Amino acid sequence: MNFRRFFRRADRDAESARDIQFYLDTETEENIARGMRLEEARAAARRKFGNATLIREEIHRRSSLVFLETVWQDLRYSLRTMRRAPAFTVTAVLTLALGIGGNTAMFTVIRDVLLKPLEYRDPDRLVYFSVDNPRRNLQDGSFNRIQLEEMKASAKSFTELGAYGRPENVMLSGHGEPEALKGARVSANFLDILGVRPFLGRSFLPQEDVRGGQPVAMISTGLWNRKFGGDPFIAGKAVTLDALSYTIQTLTLLDRQDEIDENLGSSPRLSASRLHPWVWDSAVSLWETQHYREAVQAAATSVNAHLQQLVDRRDVSDYKLITELFSEKPPETKKPRLRWPGEPLDEEFRSMQAGVRSFGAGIFQCIRNQATHDLTDLSEHEALERLAAISLFCRWIELCALDTANE
Repeated sequence: MNFRRFFRRADRDAESARDIQFYLDTETEENIARGMRLEEARAAARRKFGNATLIREEIHRRSSLVFLETVWQDLRYSLRTMRRAPAFTVTAVLTLALGIGGNTAMFTVIRDVLLKPLEYRDPDRLVYFSVDNPRRNLQDGSFNRIQLEEMKASAKSFTELGAYGRPENVMLSGHGEPEALKGARVSANFLDILGVRPFLGRSFLPQEDVRGGQPVAMISTGLWNRKFGGDPFIAGKAVTLDALSYTIQTLTLLDRQDEIDENLGSSPRLSASRLHPWVWDSAVSLWETQHYREAVQAAATSVNAHLQQLVDRRDVSDYKLITELFSEKPPETKKPRLRWPGEPLDEEFRSMQAGVRSFGAGIFQCIRNQATHDLTDLSEHEALERLAAISLFCRWIELCALDTANE
């Protein structure tokens, strides 16, 4: 296939015109030789050849990349339009930039804070347990050793059960200047559950996970290099933590800011019951019976109803209500607005106002509509992701001020 014909189109069109004219002239001469007059000869030649214009257009079409040509024409038309209306162009570009930037920033934060999977083996199979007792106003409490042993003896649905304590501050001494560190007490099988293998030394032993057992410690490679100079024989040596002697038996590759703080201390553990009340109160009964898709649908419907009540509007709902509430236009009679905190002329205010509007509209267009019309059930994790996004939107609504028109 000769691709050169798709380029230098003007030369190609001129060549086609010359070929057609050559044929017509030749046919005309032959007709004159047969005894026709000049005008009759030309007319007969044109009738025999056909419509020259249509033939040139067909040659032009066959020598063109129609799709690319159409795109190029549309692009040139758009650029001409934008040049004639610079104010509209700037407004449209800024609106798109703010909307895309705001959504990108928000979804990046949501993924990093709420949705990013743990970097361990089979993270989707890891489950976190805590003690919640509403009567005592206790949330995210800890199990004691007796409760843990009872759970290990009775639980049949889990491959392994382990435990870790809250991160605590410890003081390392005896090796140069004392240094404050973050540490956590863990059960002997904790590393096996996470699928973490020591870089040096061994893992913890069951006999060390009992009262009166030998105190042993694991350190990160960051601390190993910084405090012990990367000593390859560090395993088995003693260190002093909070005036107690511990034996270093294992060295791991948890070196991102002593990763024990990142992945045990400050890593998010999202409980569905901690979602915004607009979300959880409407979803809890369906959630507990494992109707996860219906729980998401009920949460989105509840948010819409609360919004309608908040601004006293029943004439619109869902997507249209969100776009009007967070519009940058001034409020109208019976059409209030929700305003993000800040000065209207401030860049951050405009970015967040547009971002919250796009985020809320996306929730109803993507999450609510899918849960309503797509009858495929959701997994618990998928549903929790969607509820978390709706809950975040509700938190942002609480931060906004109601702006009404003066009547």
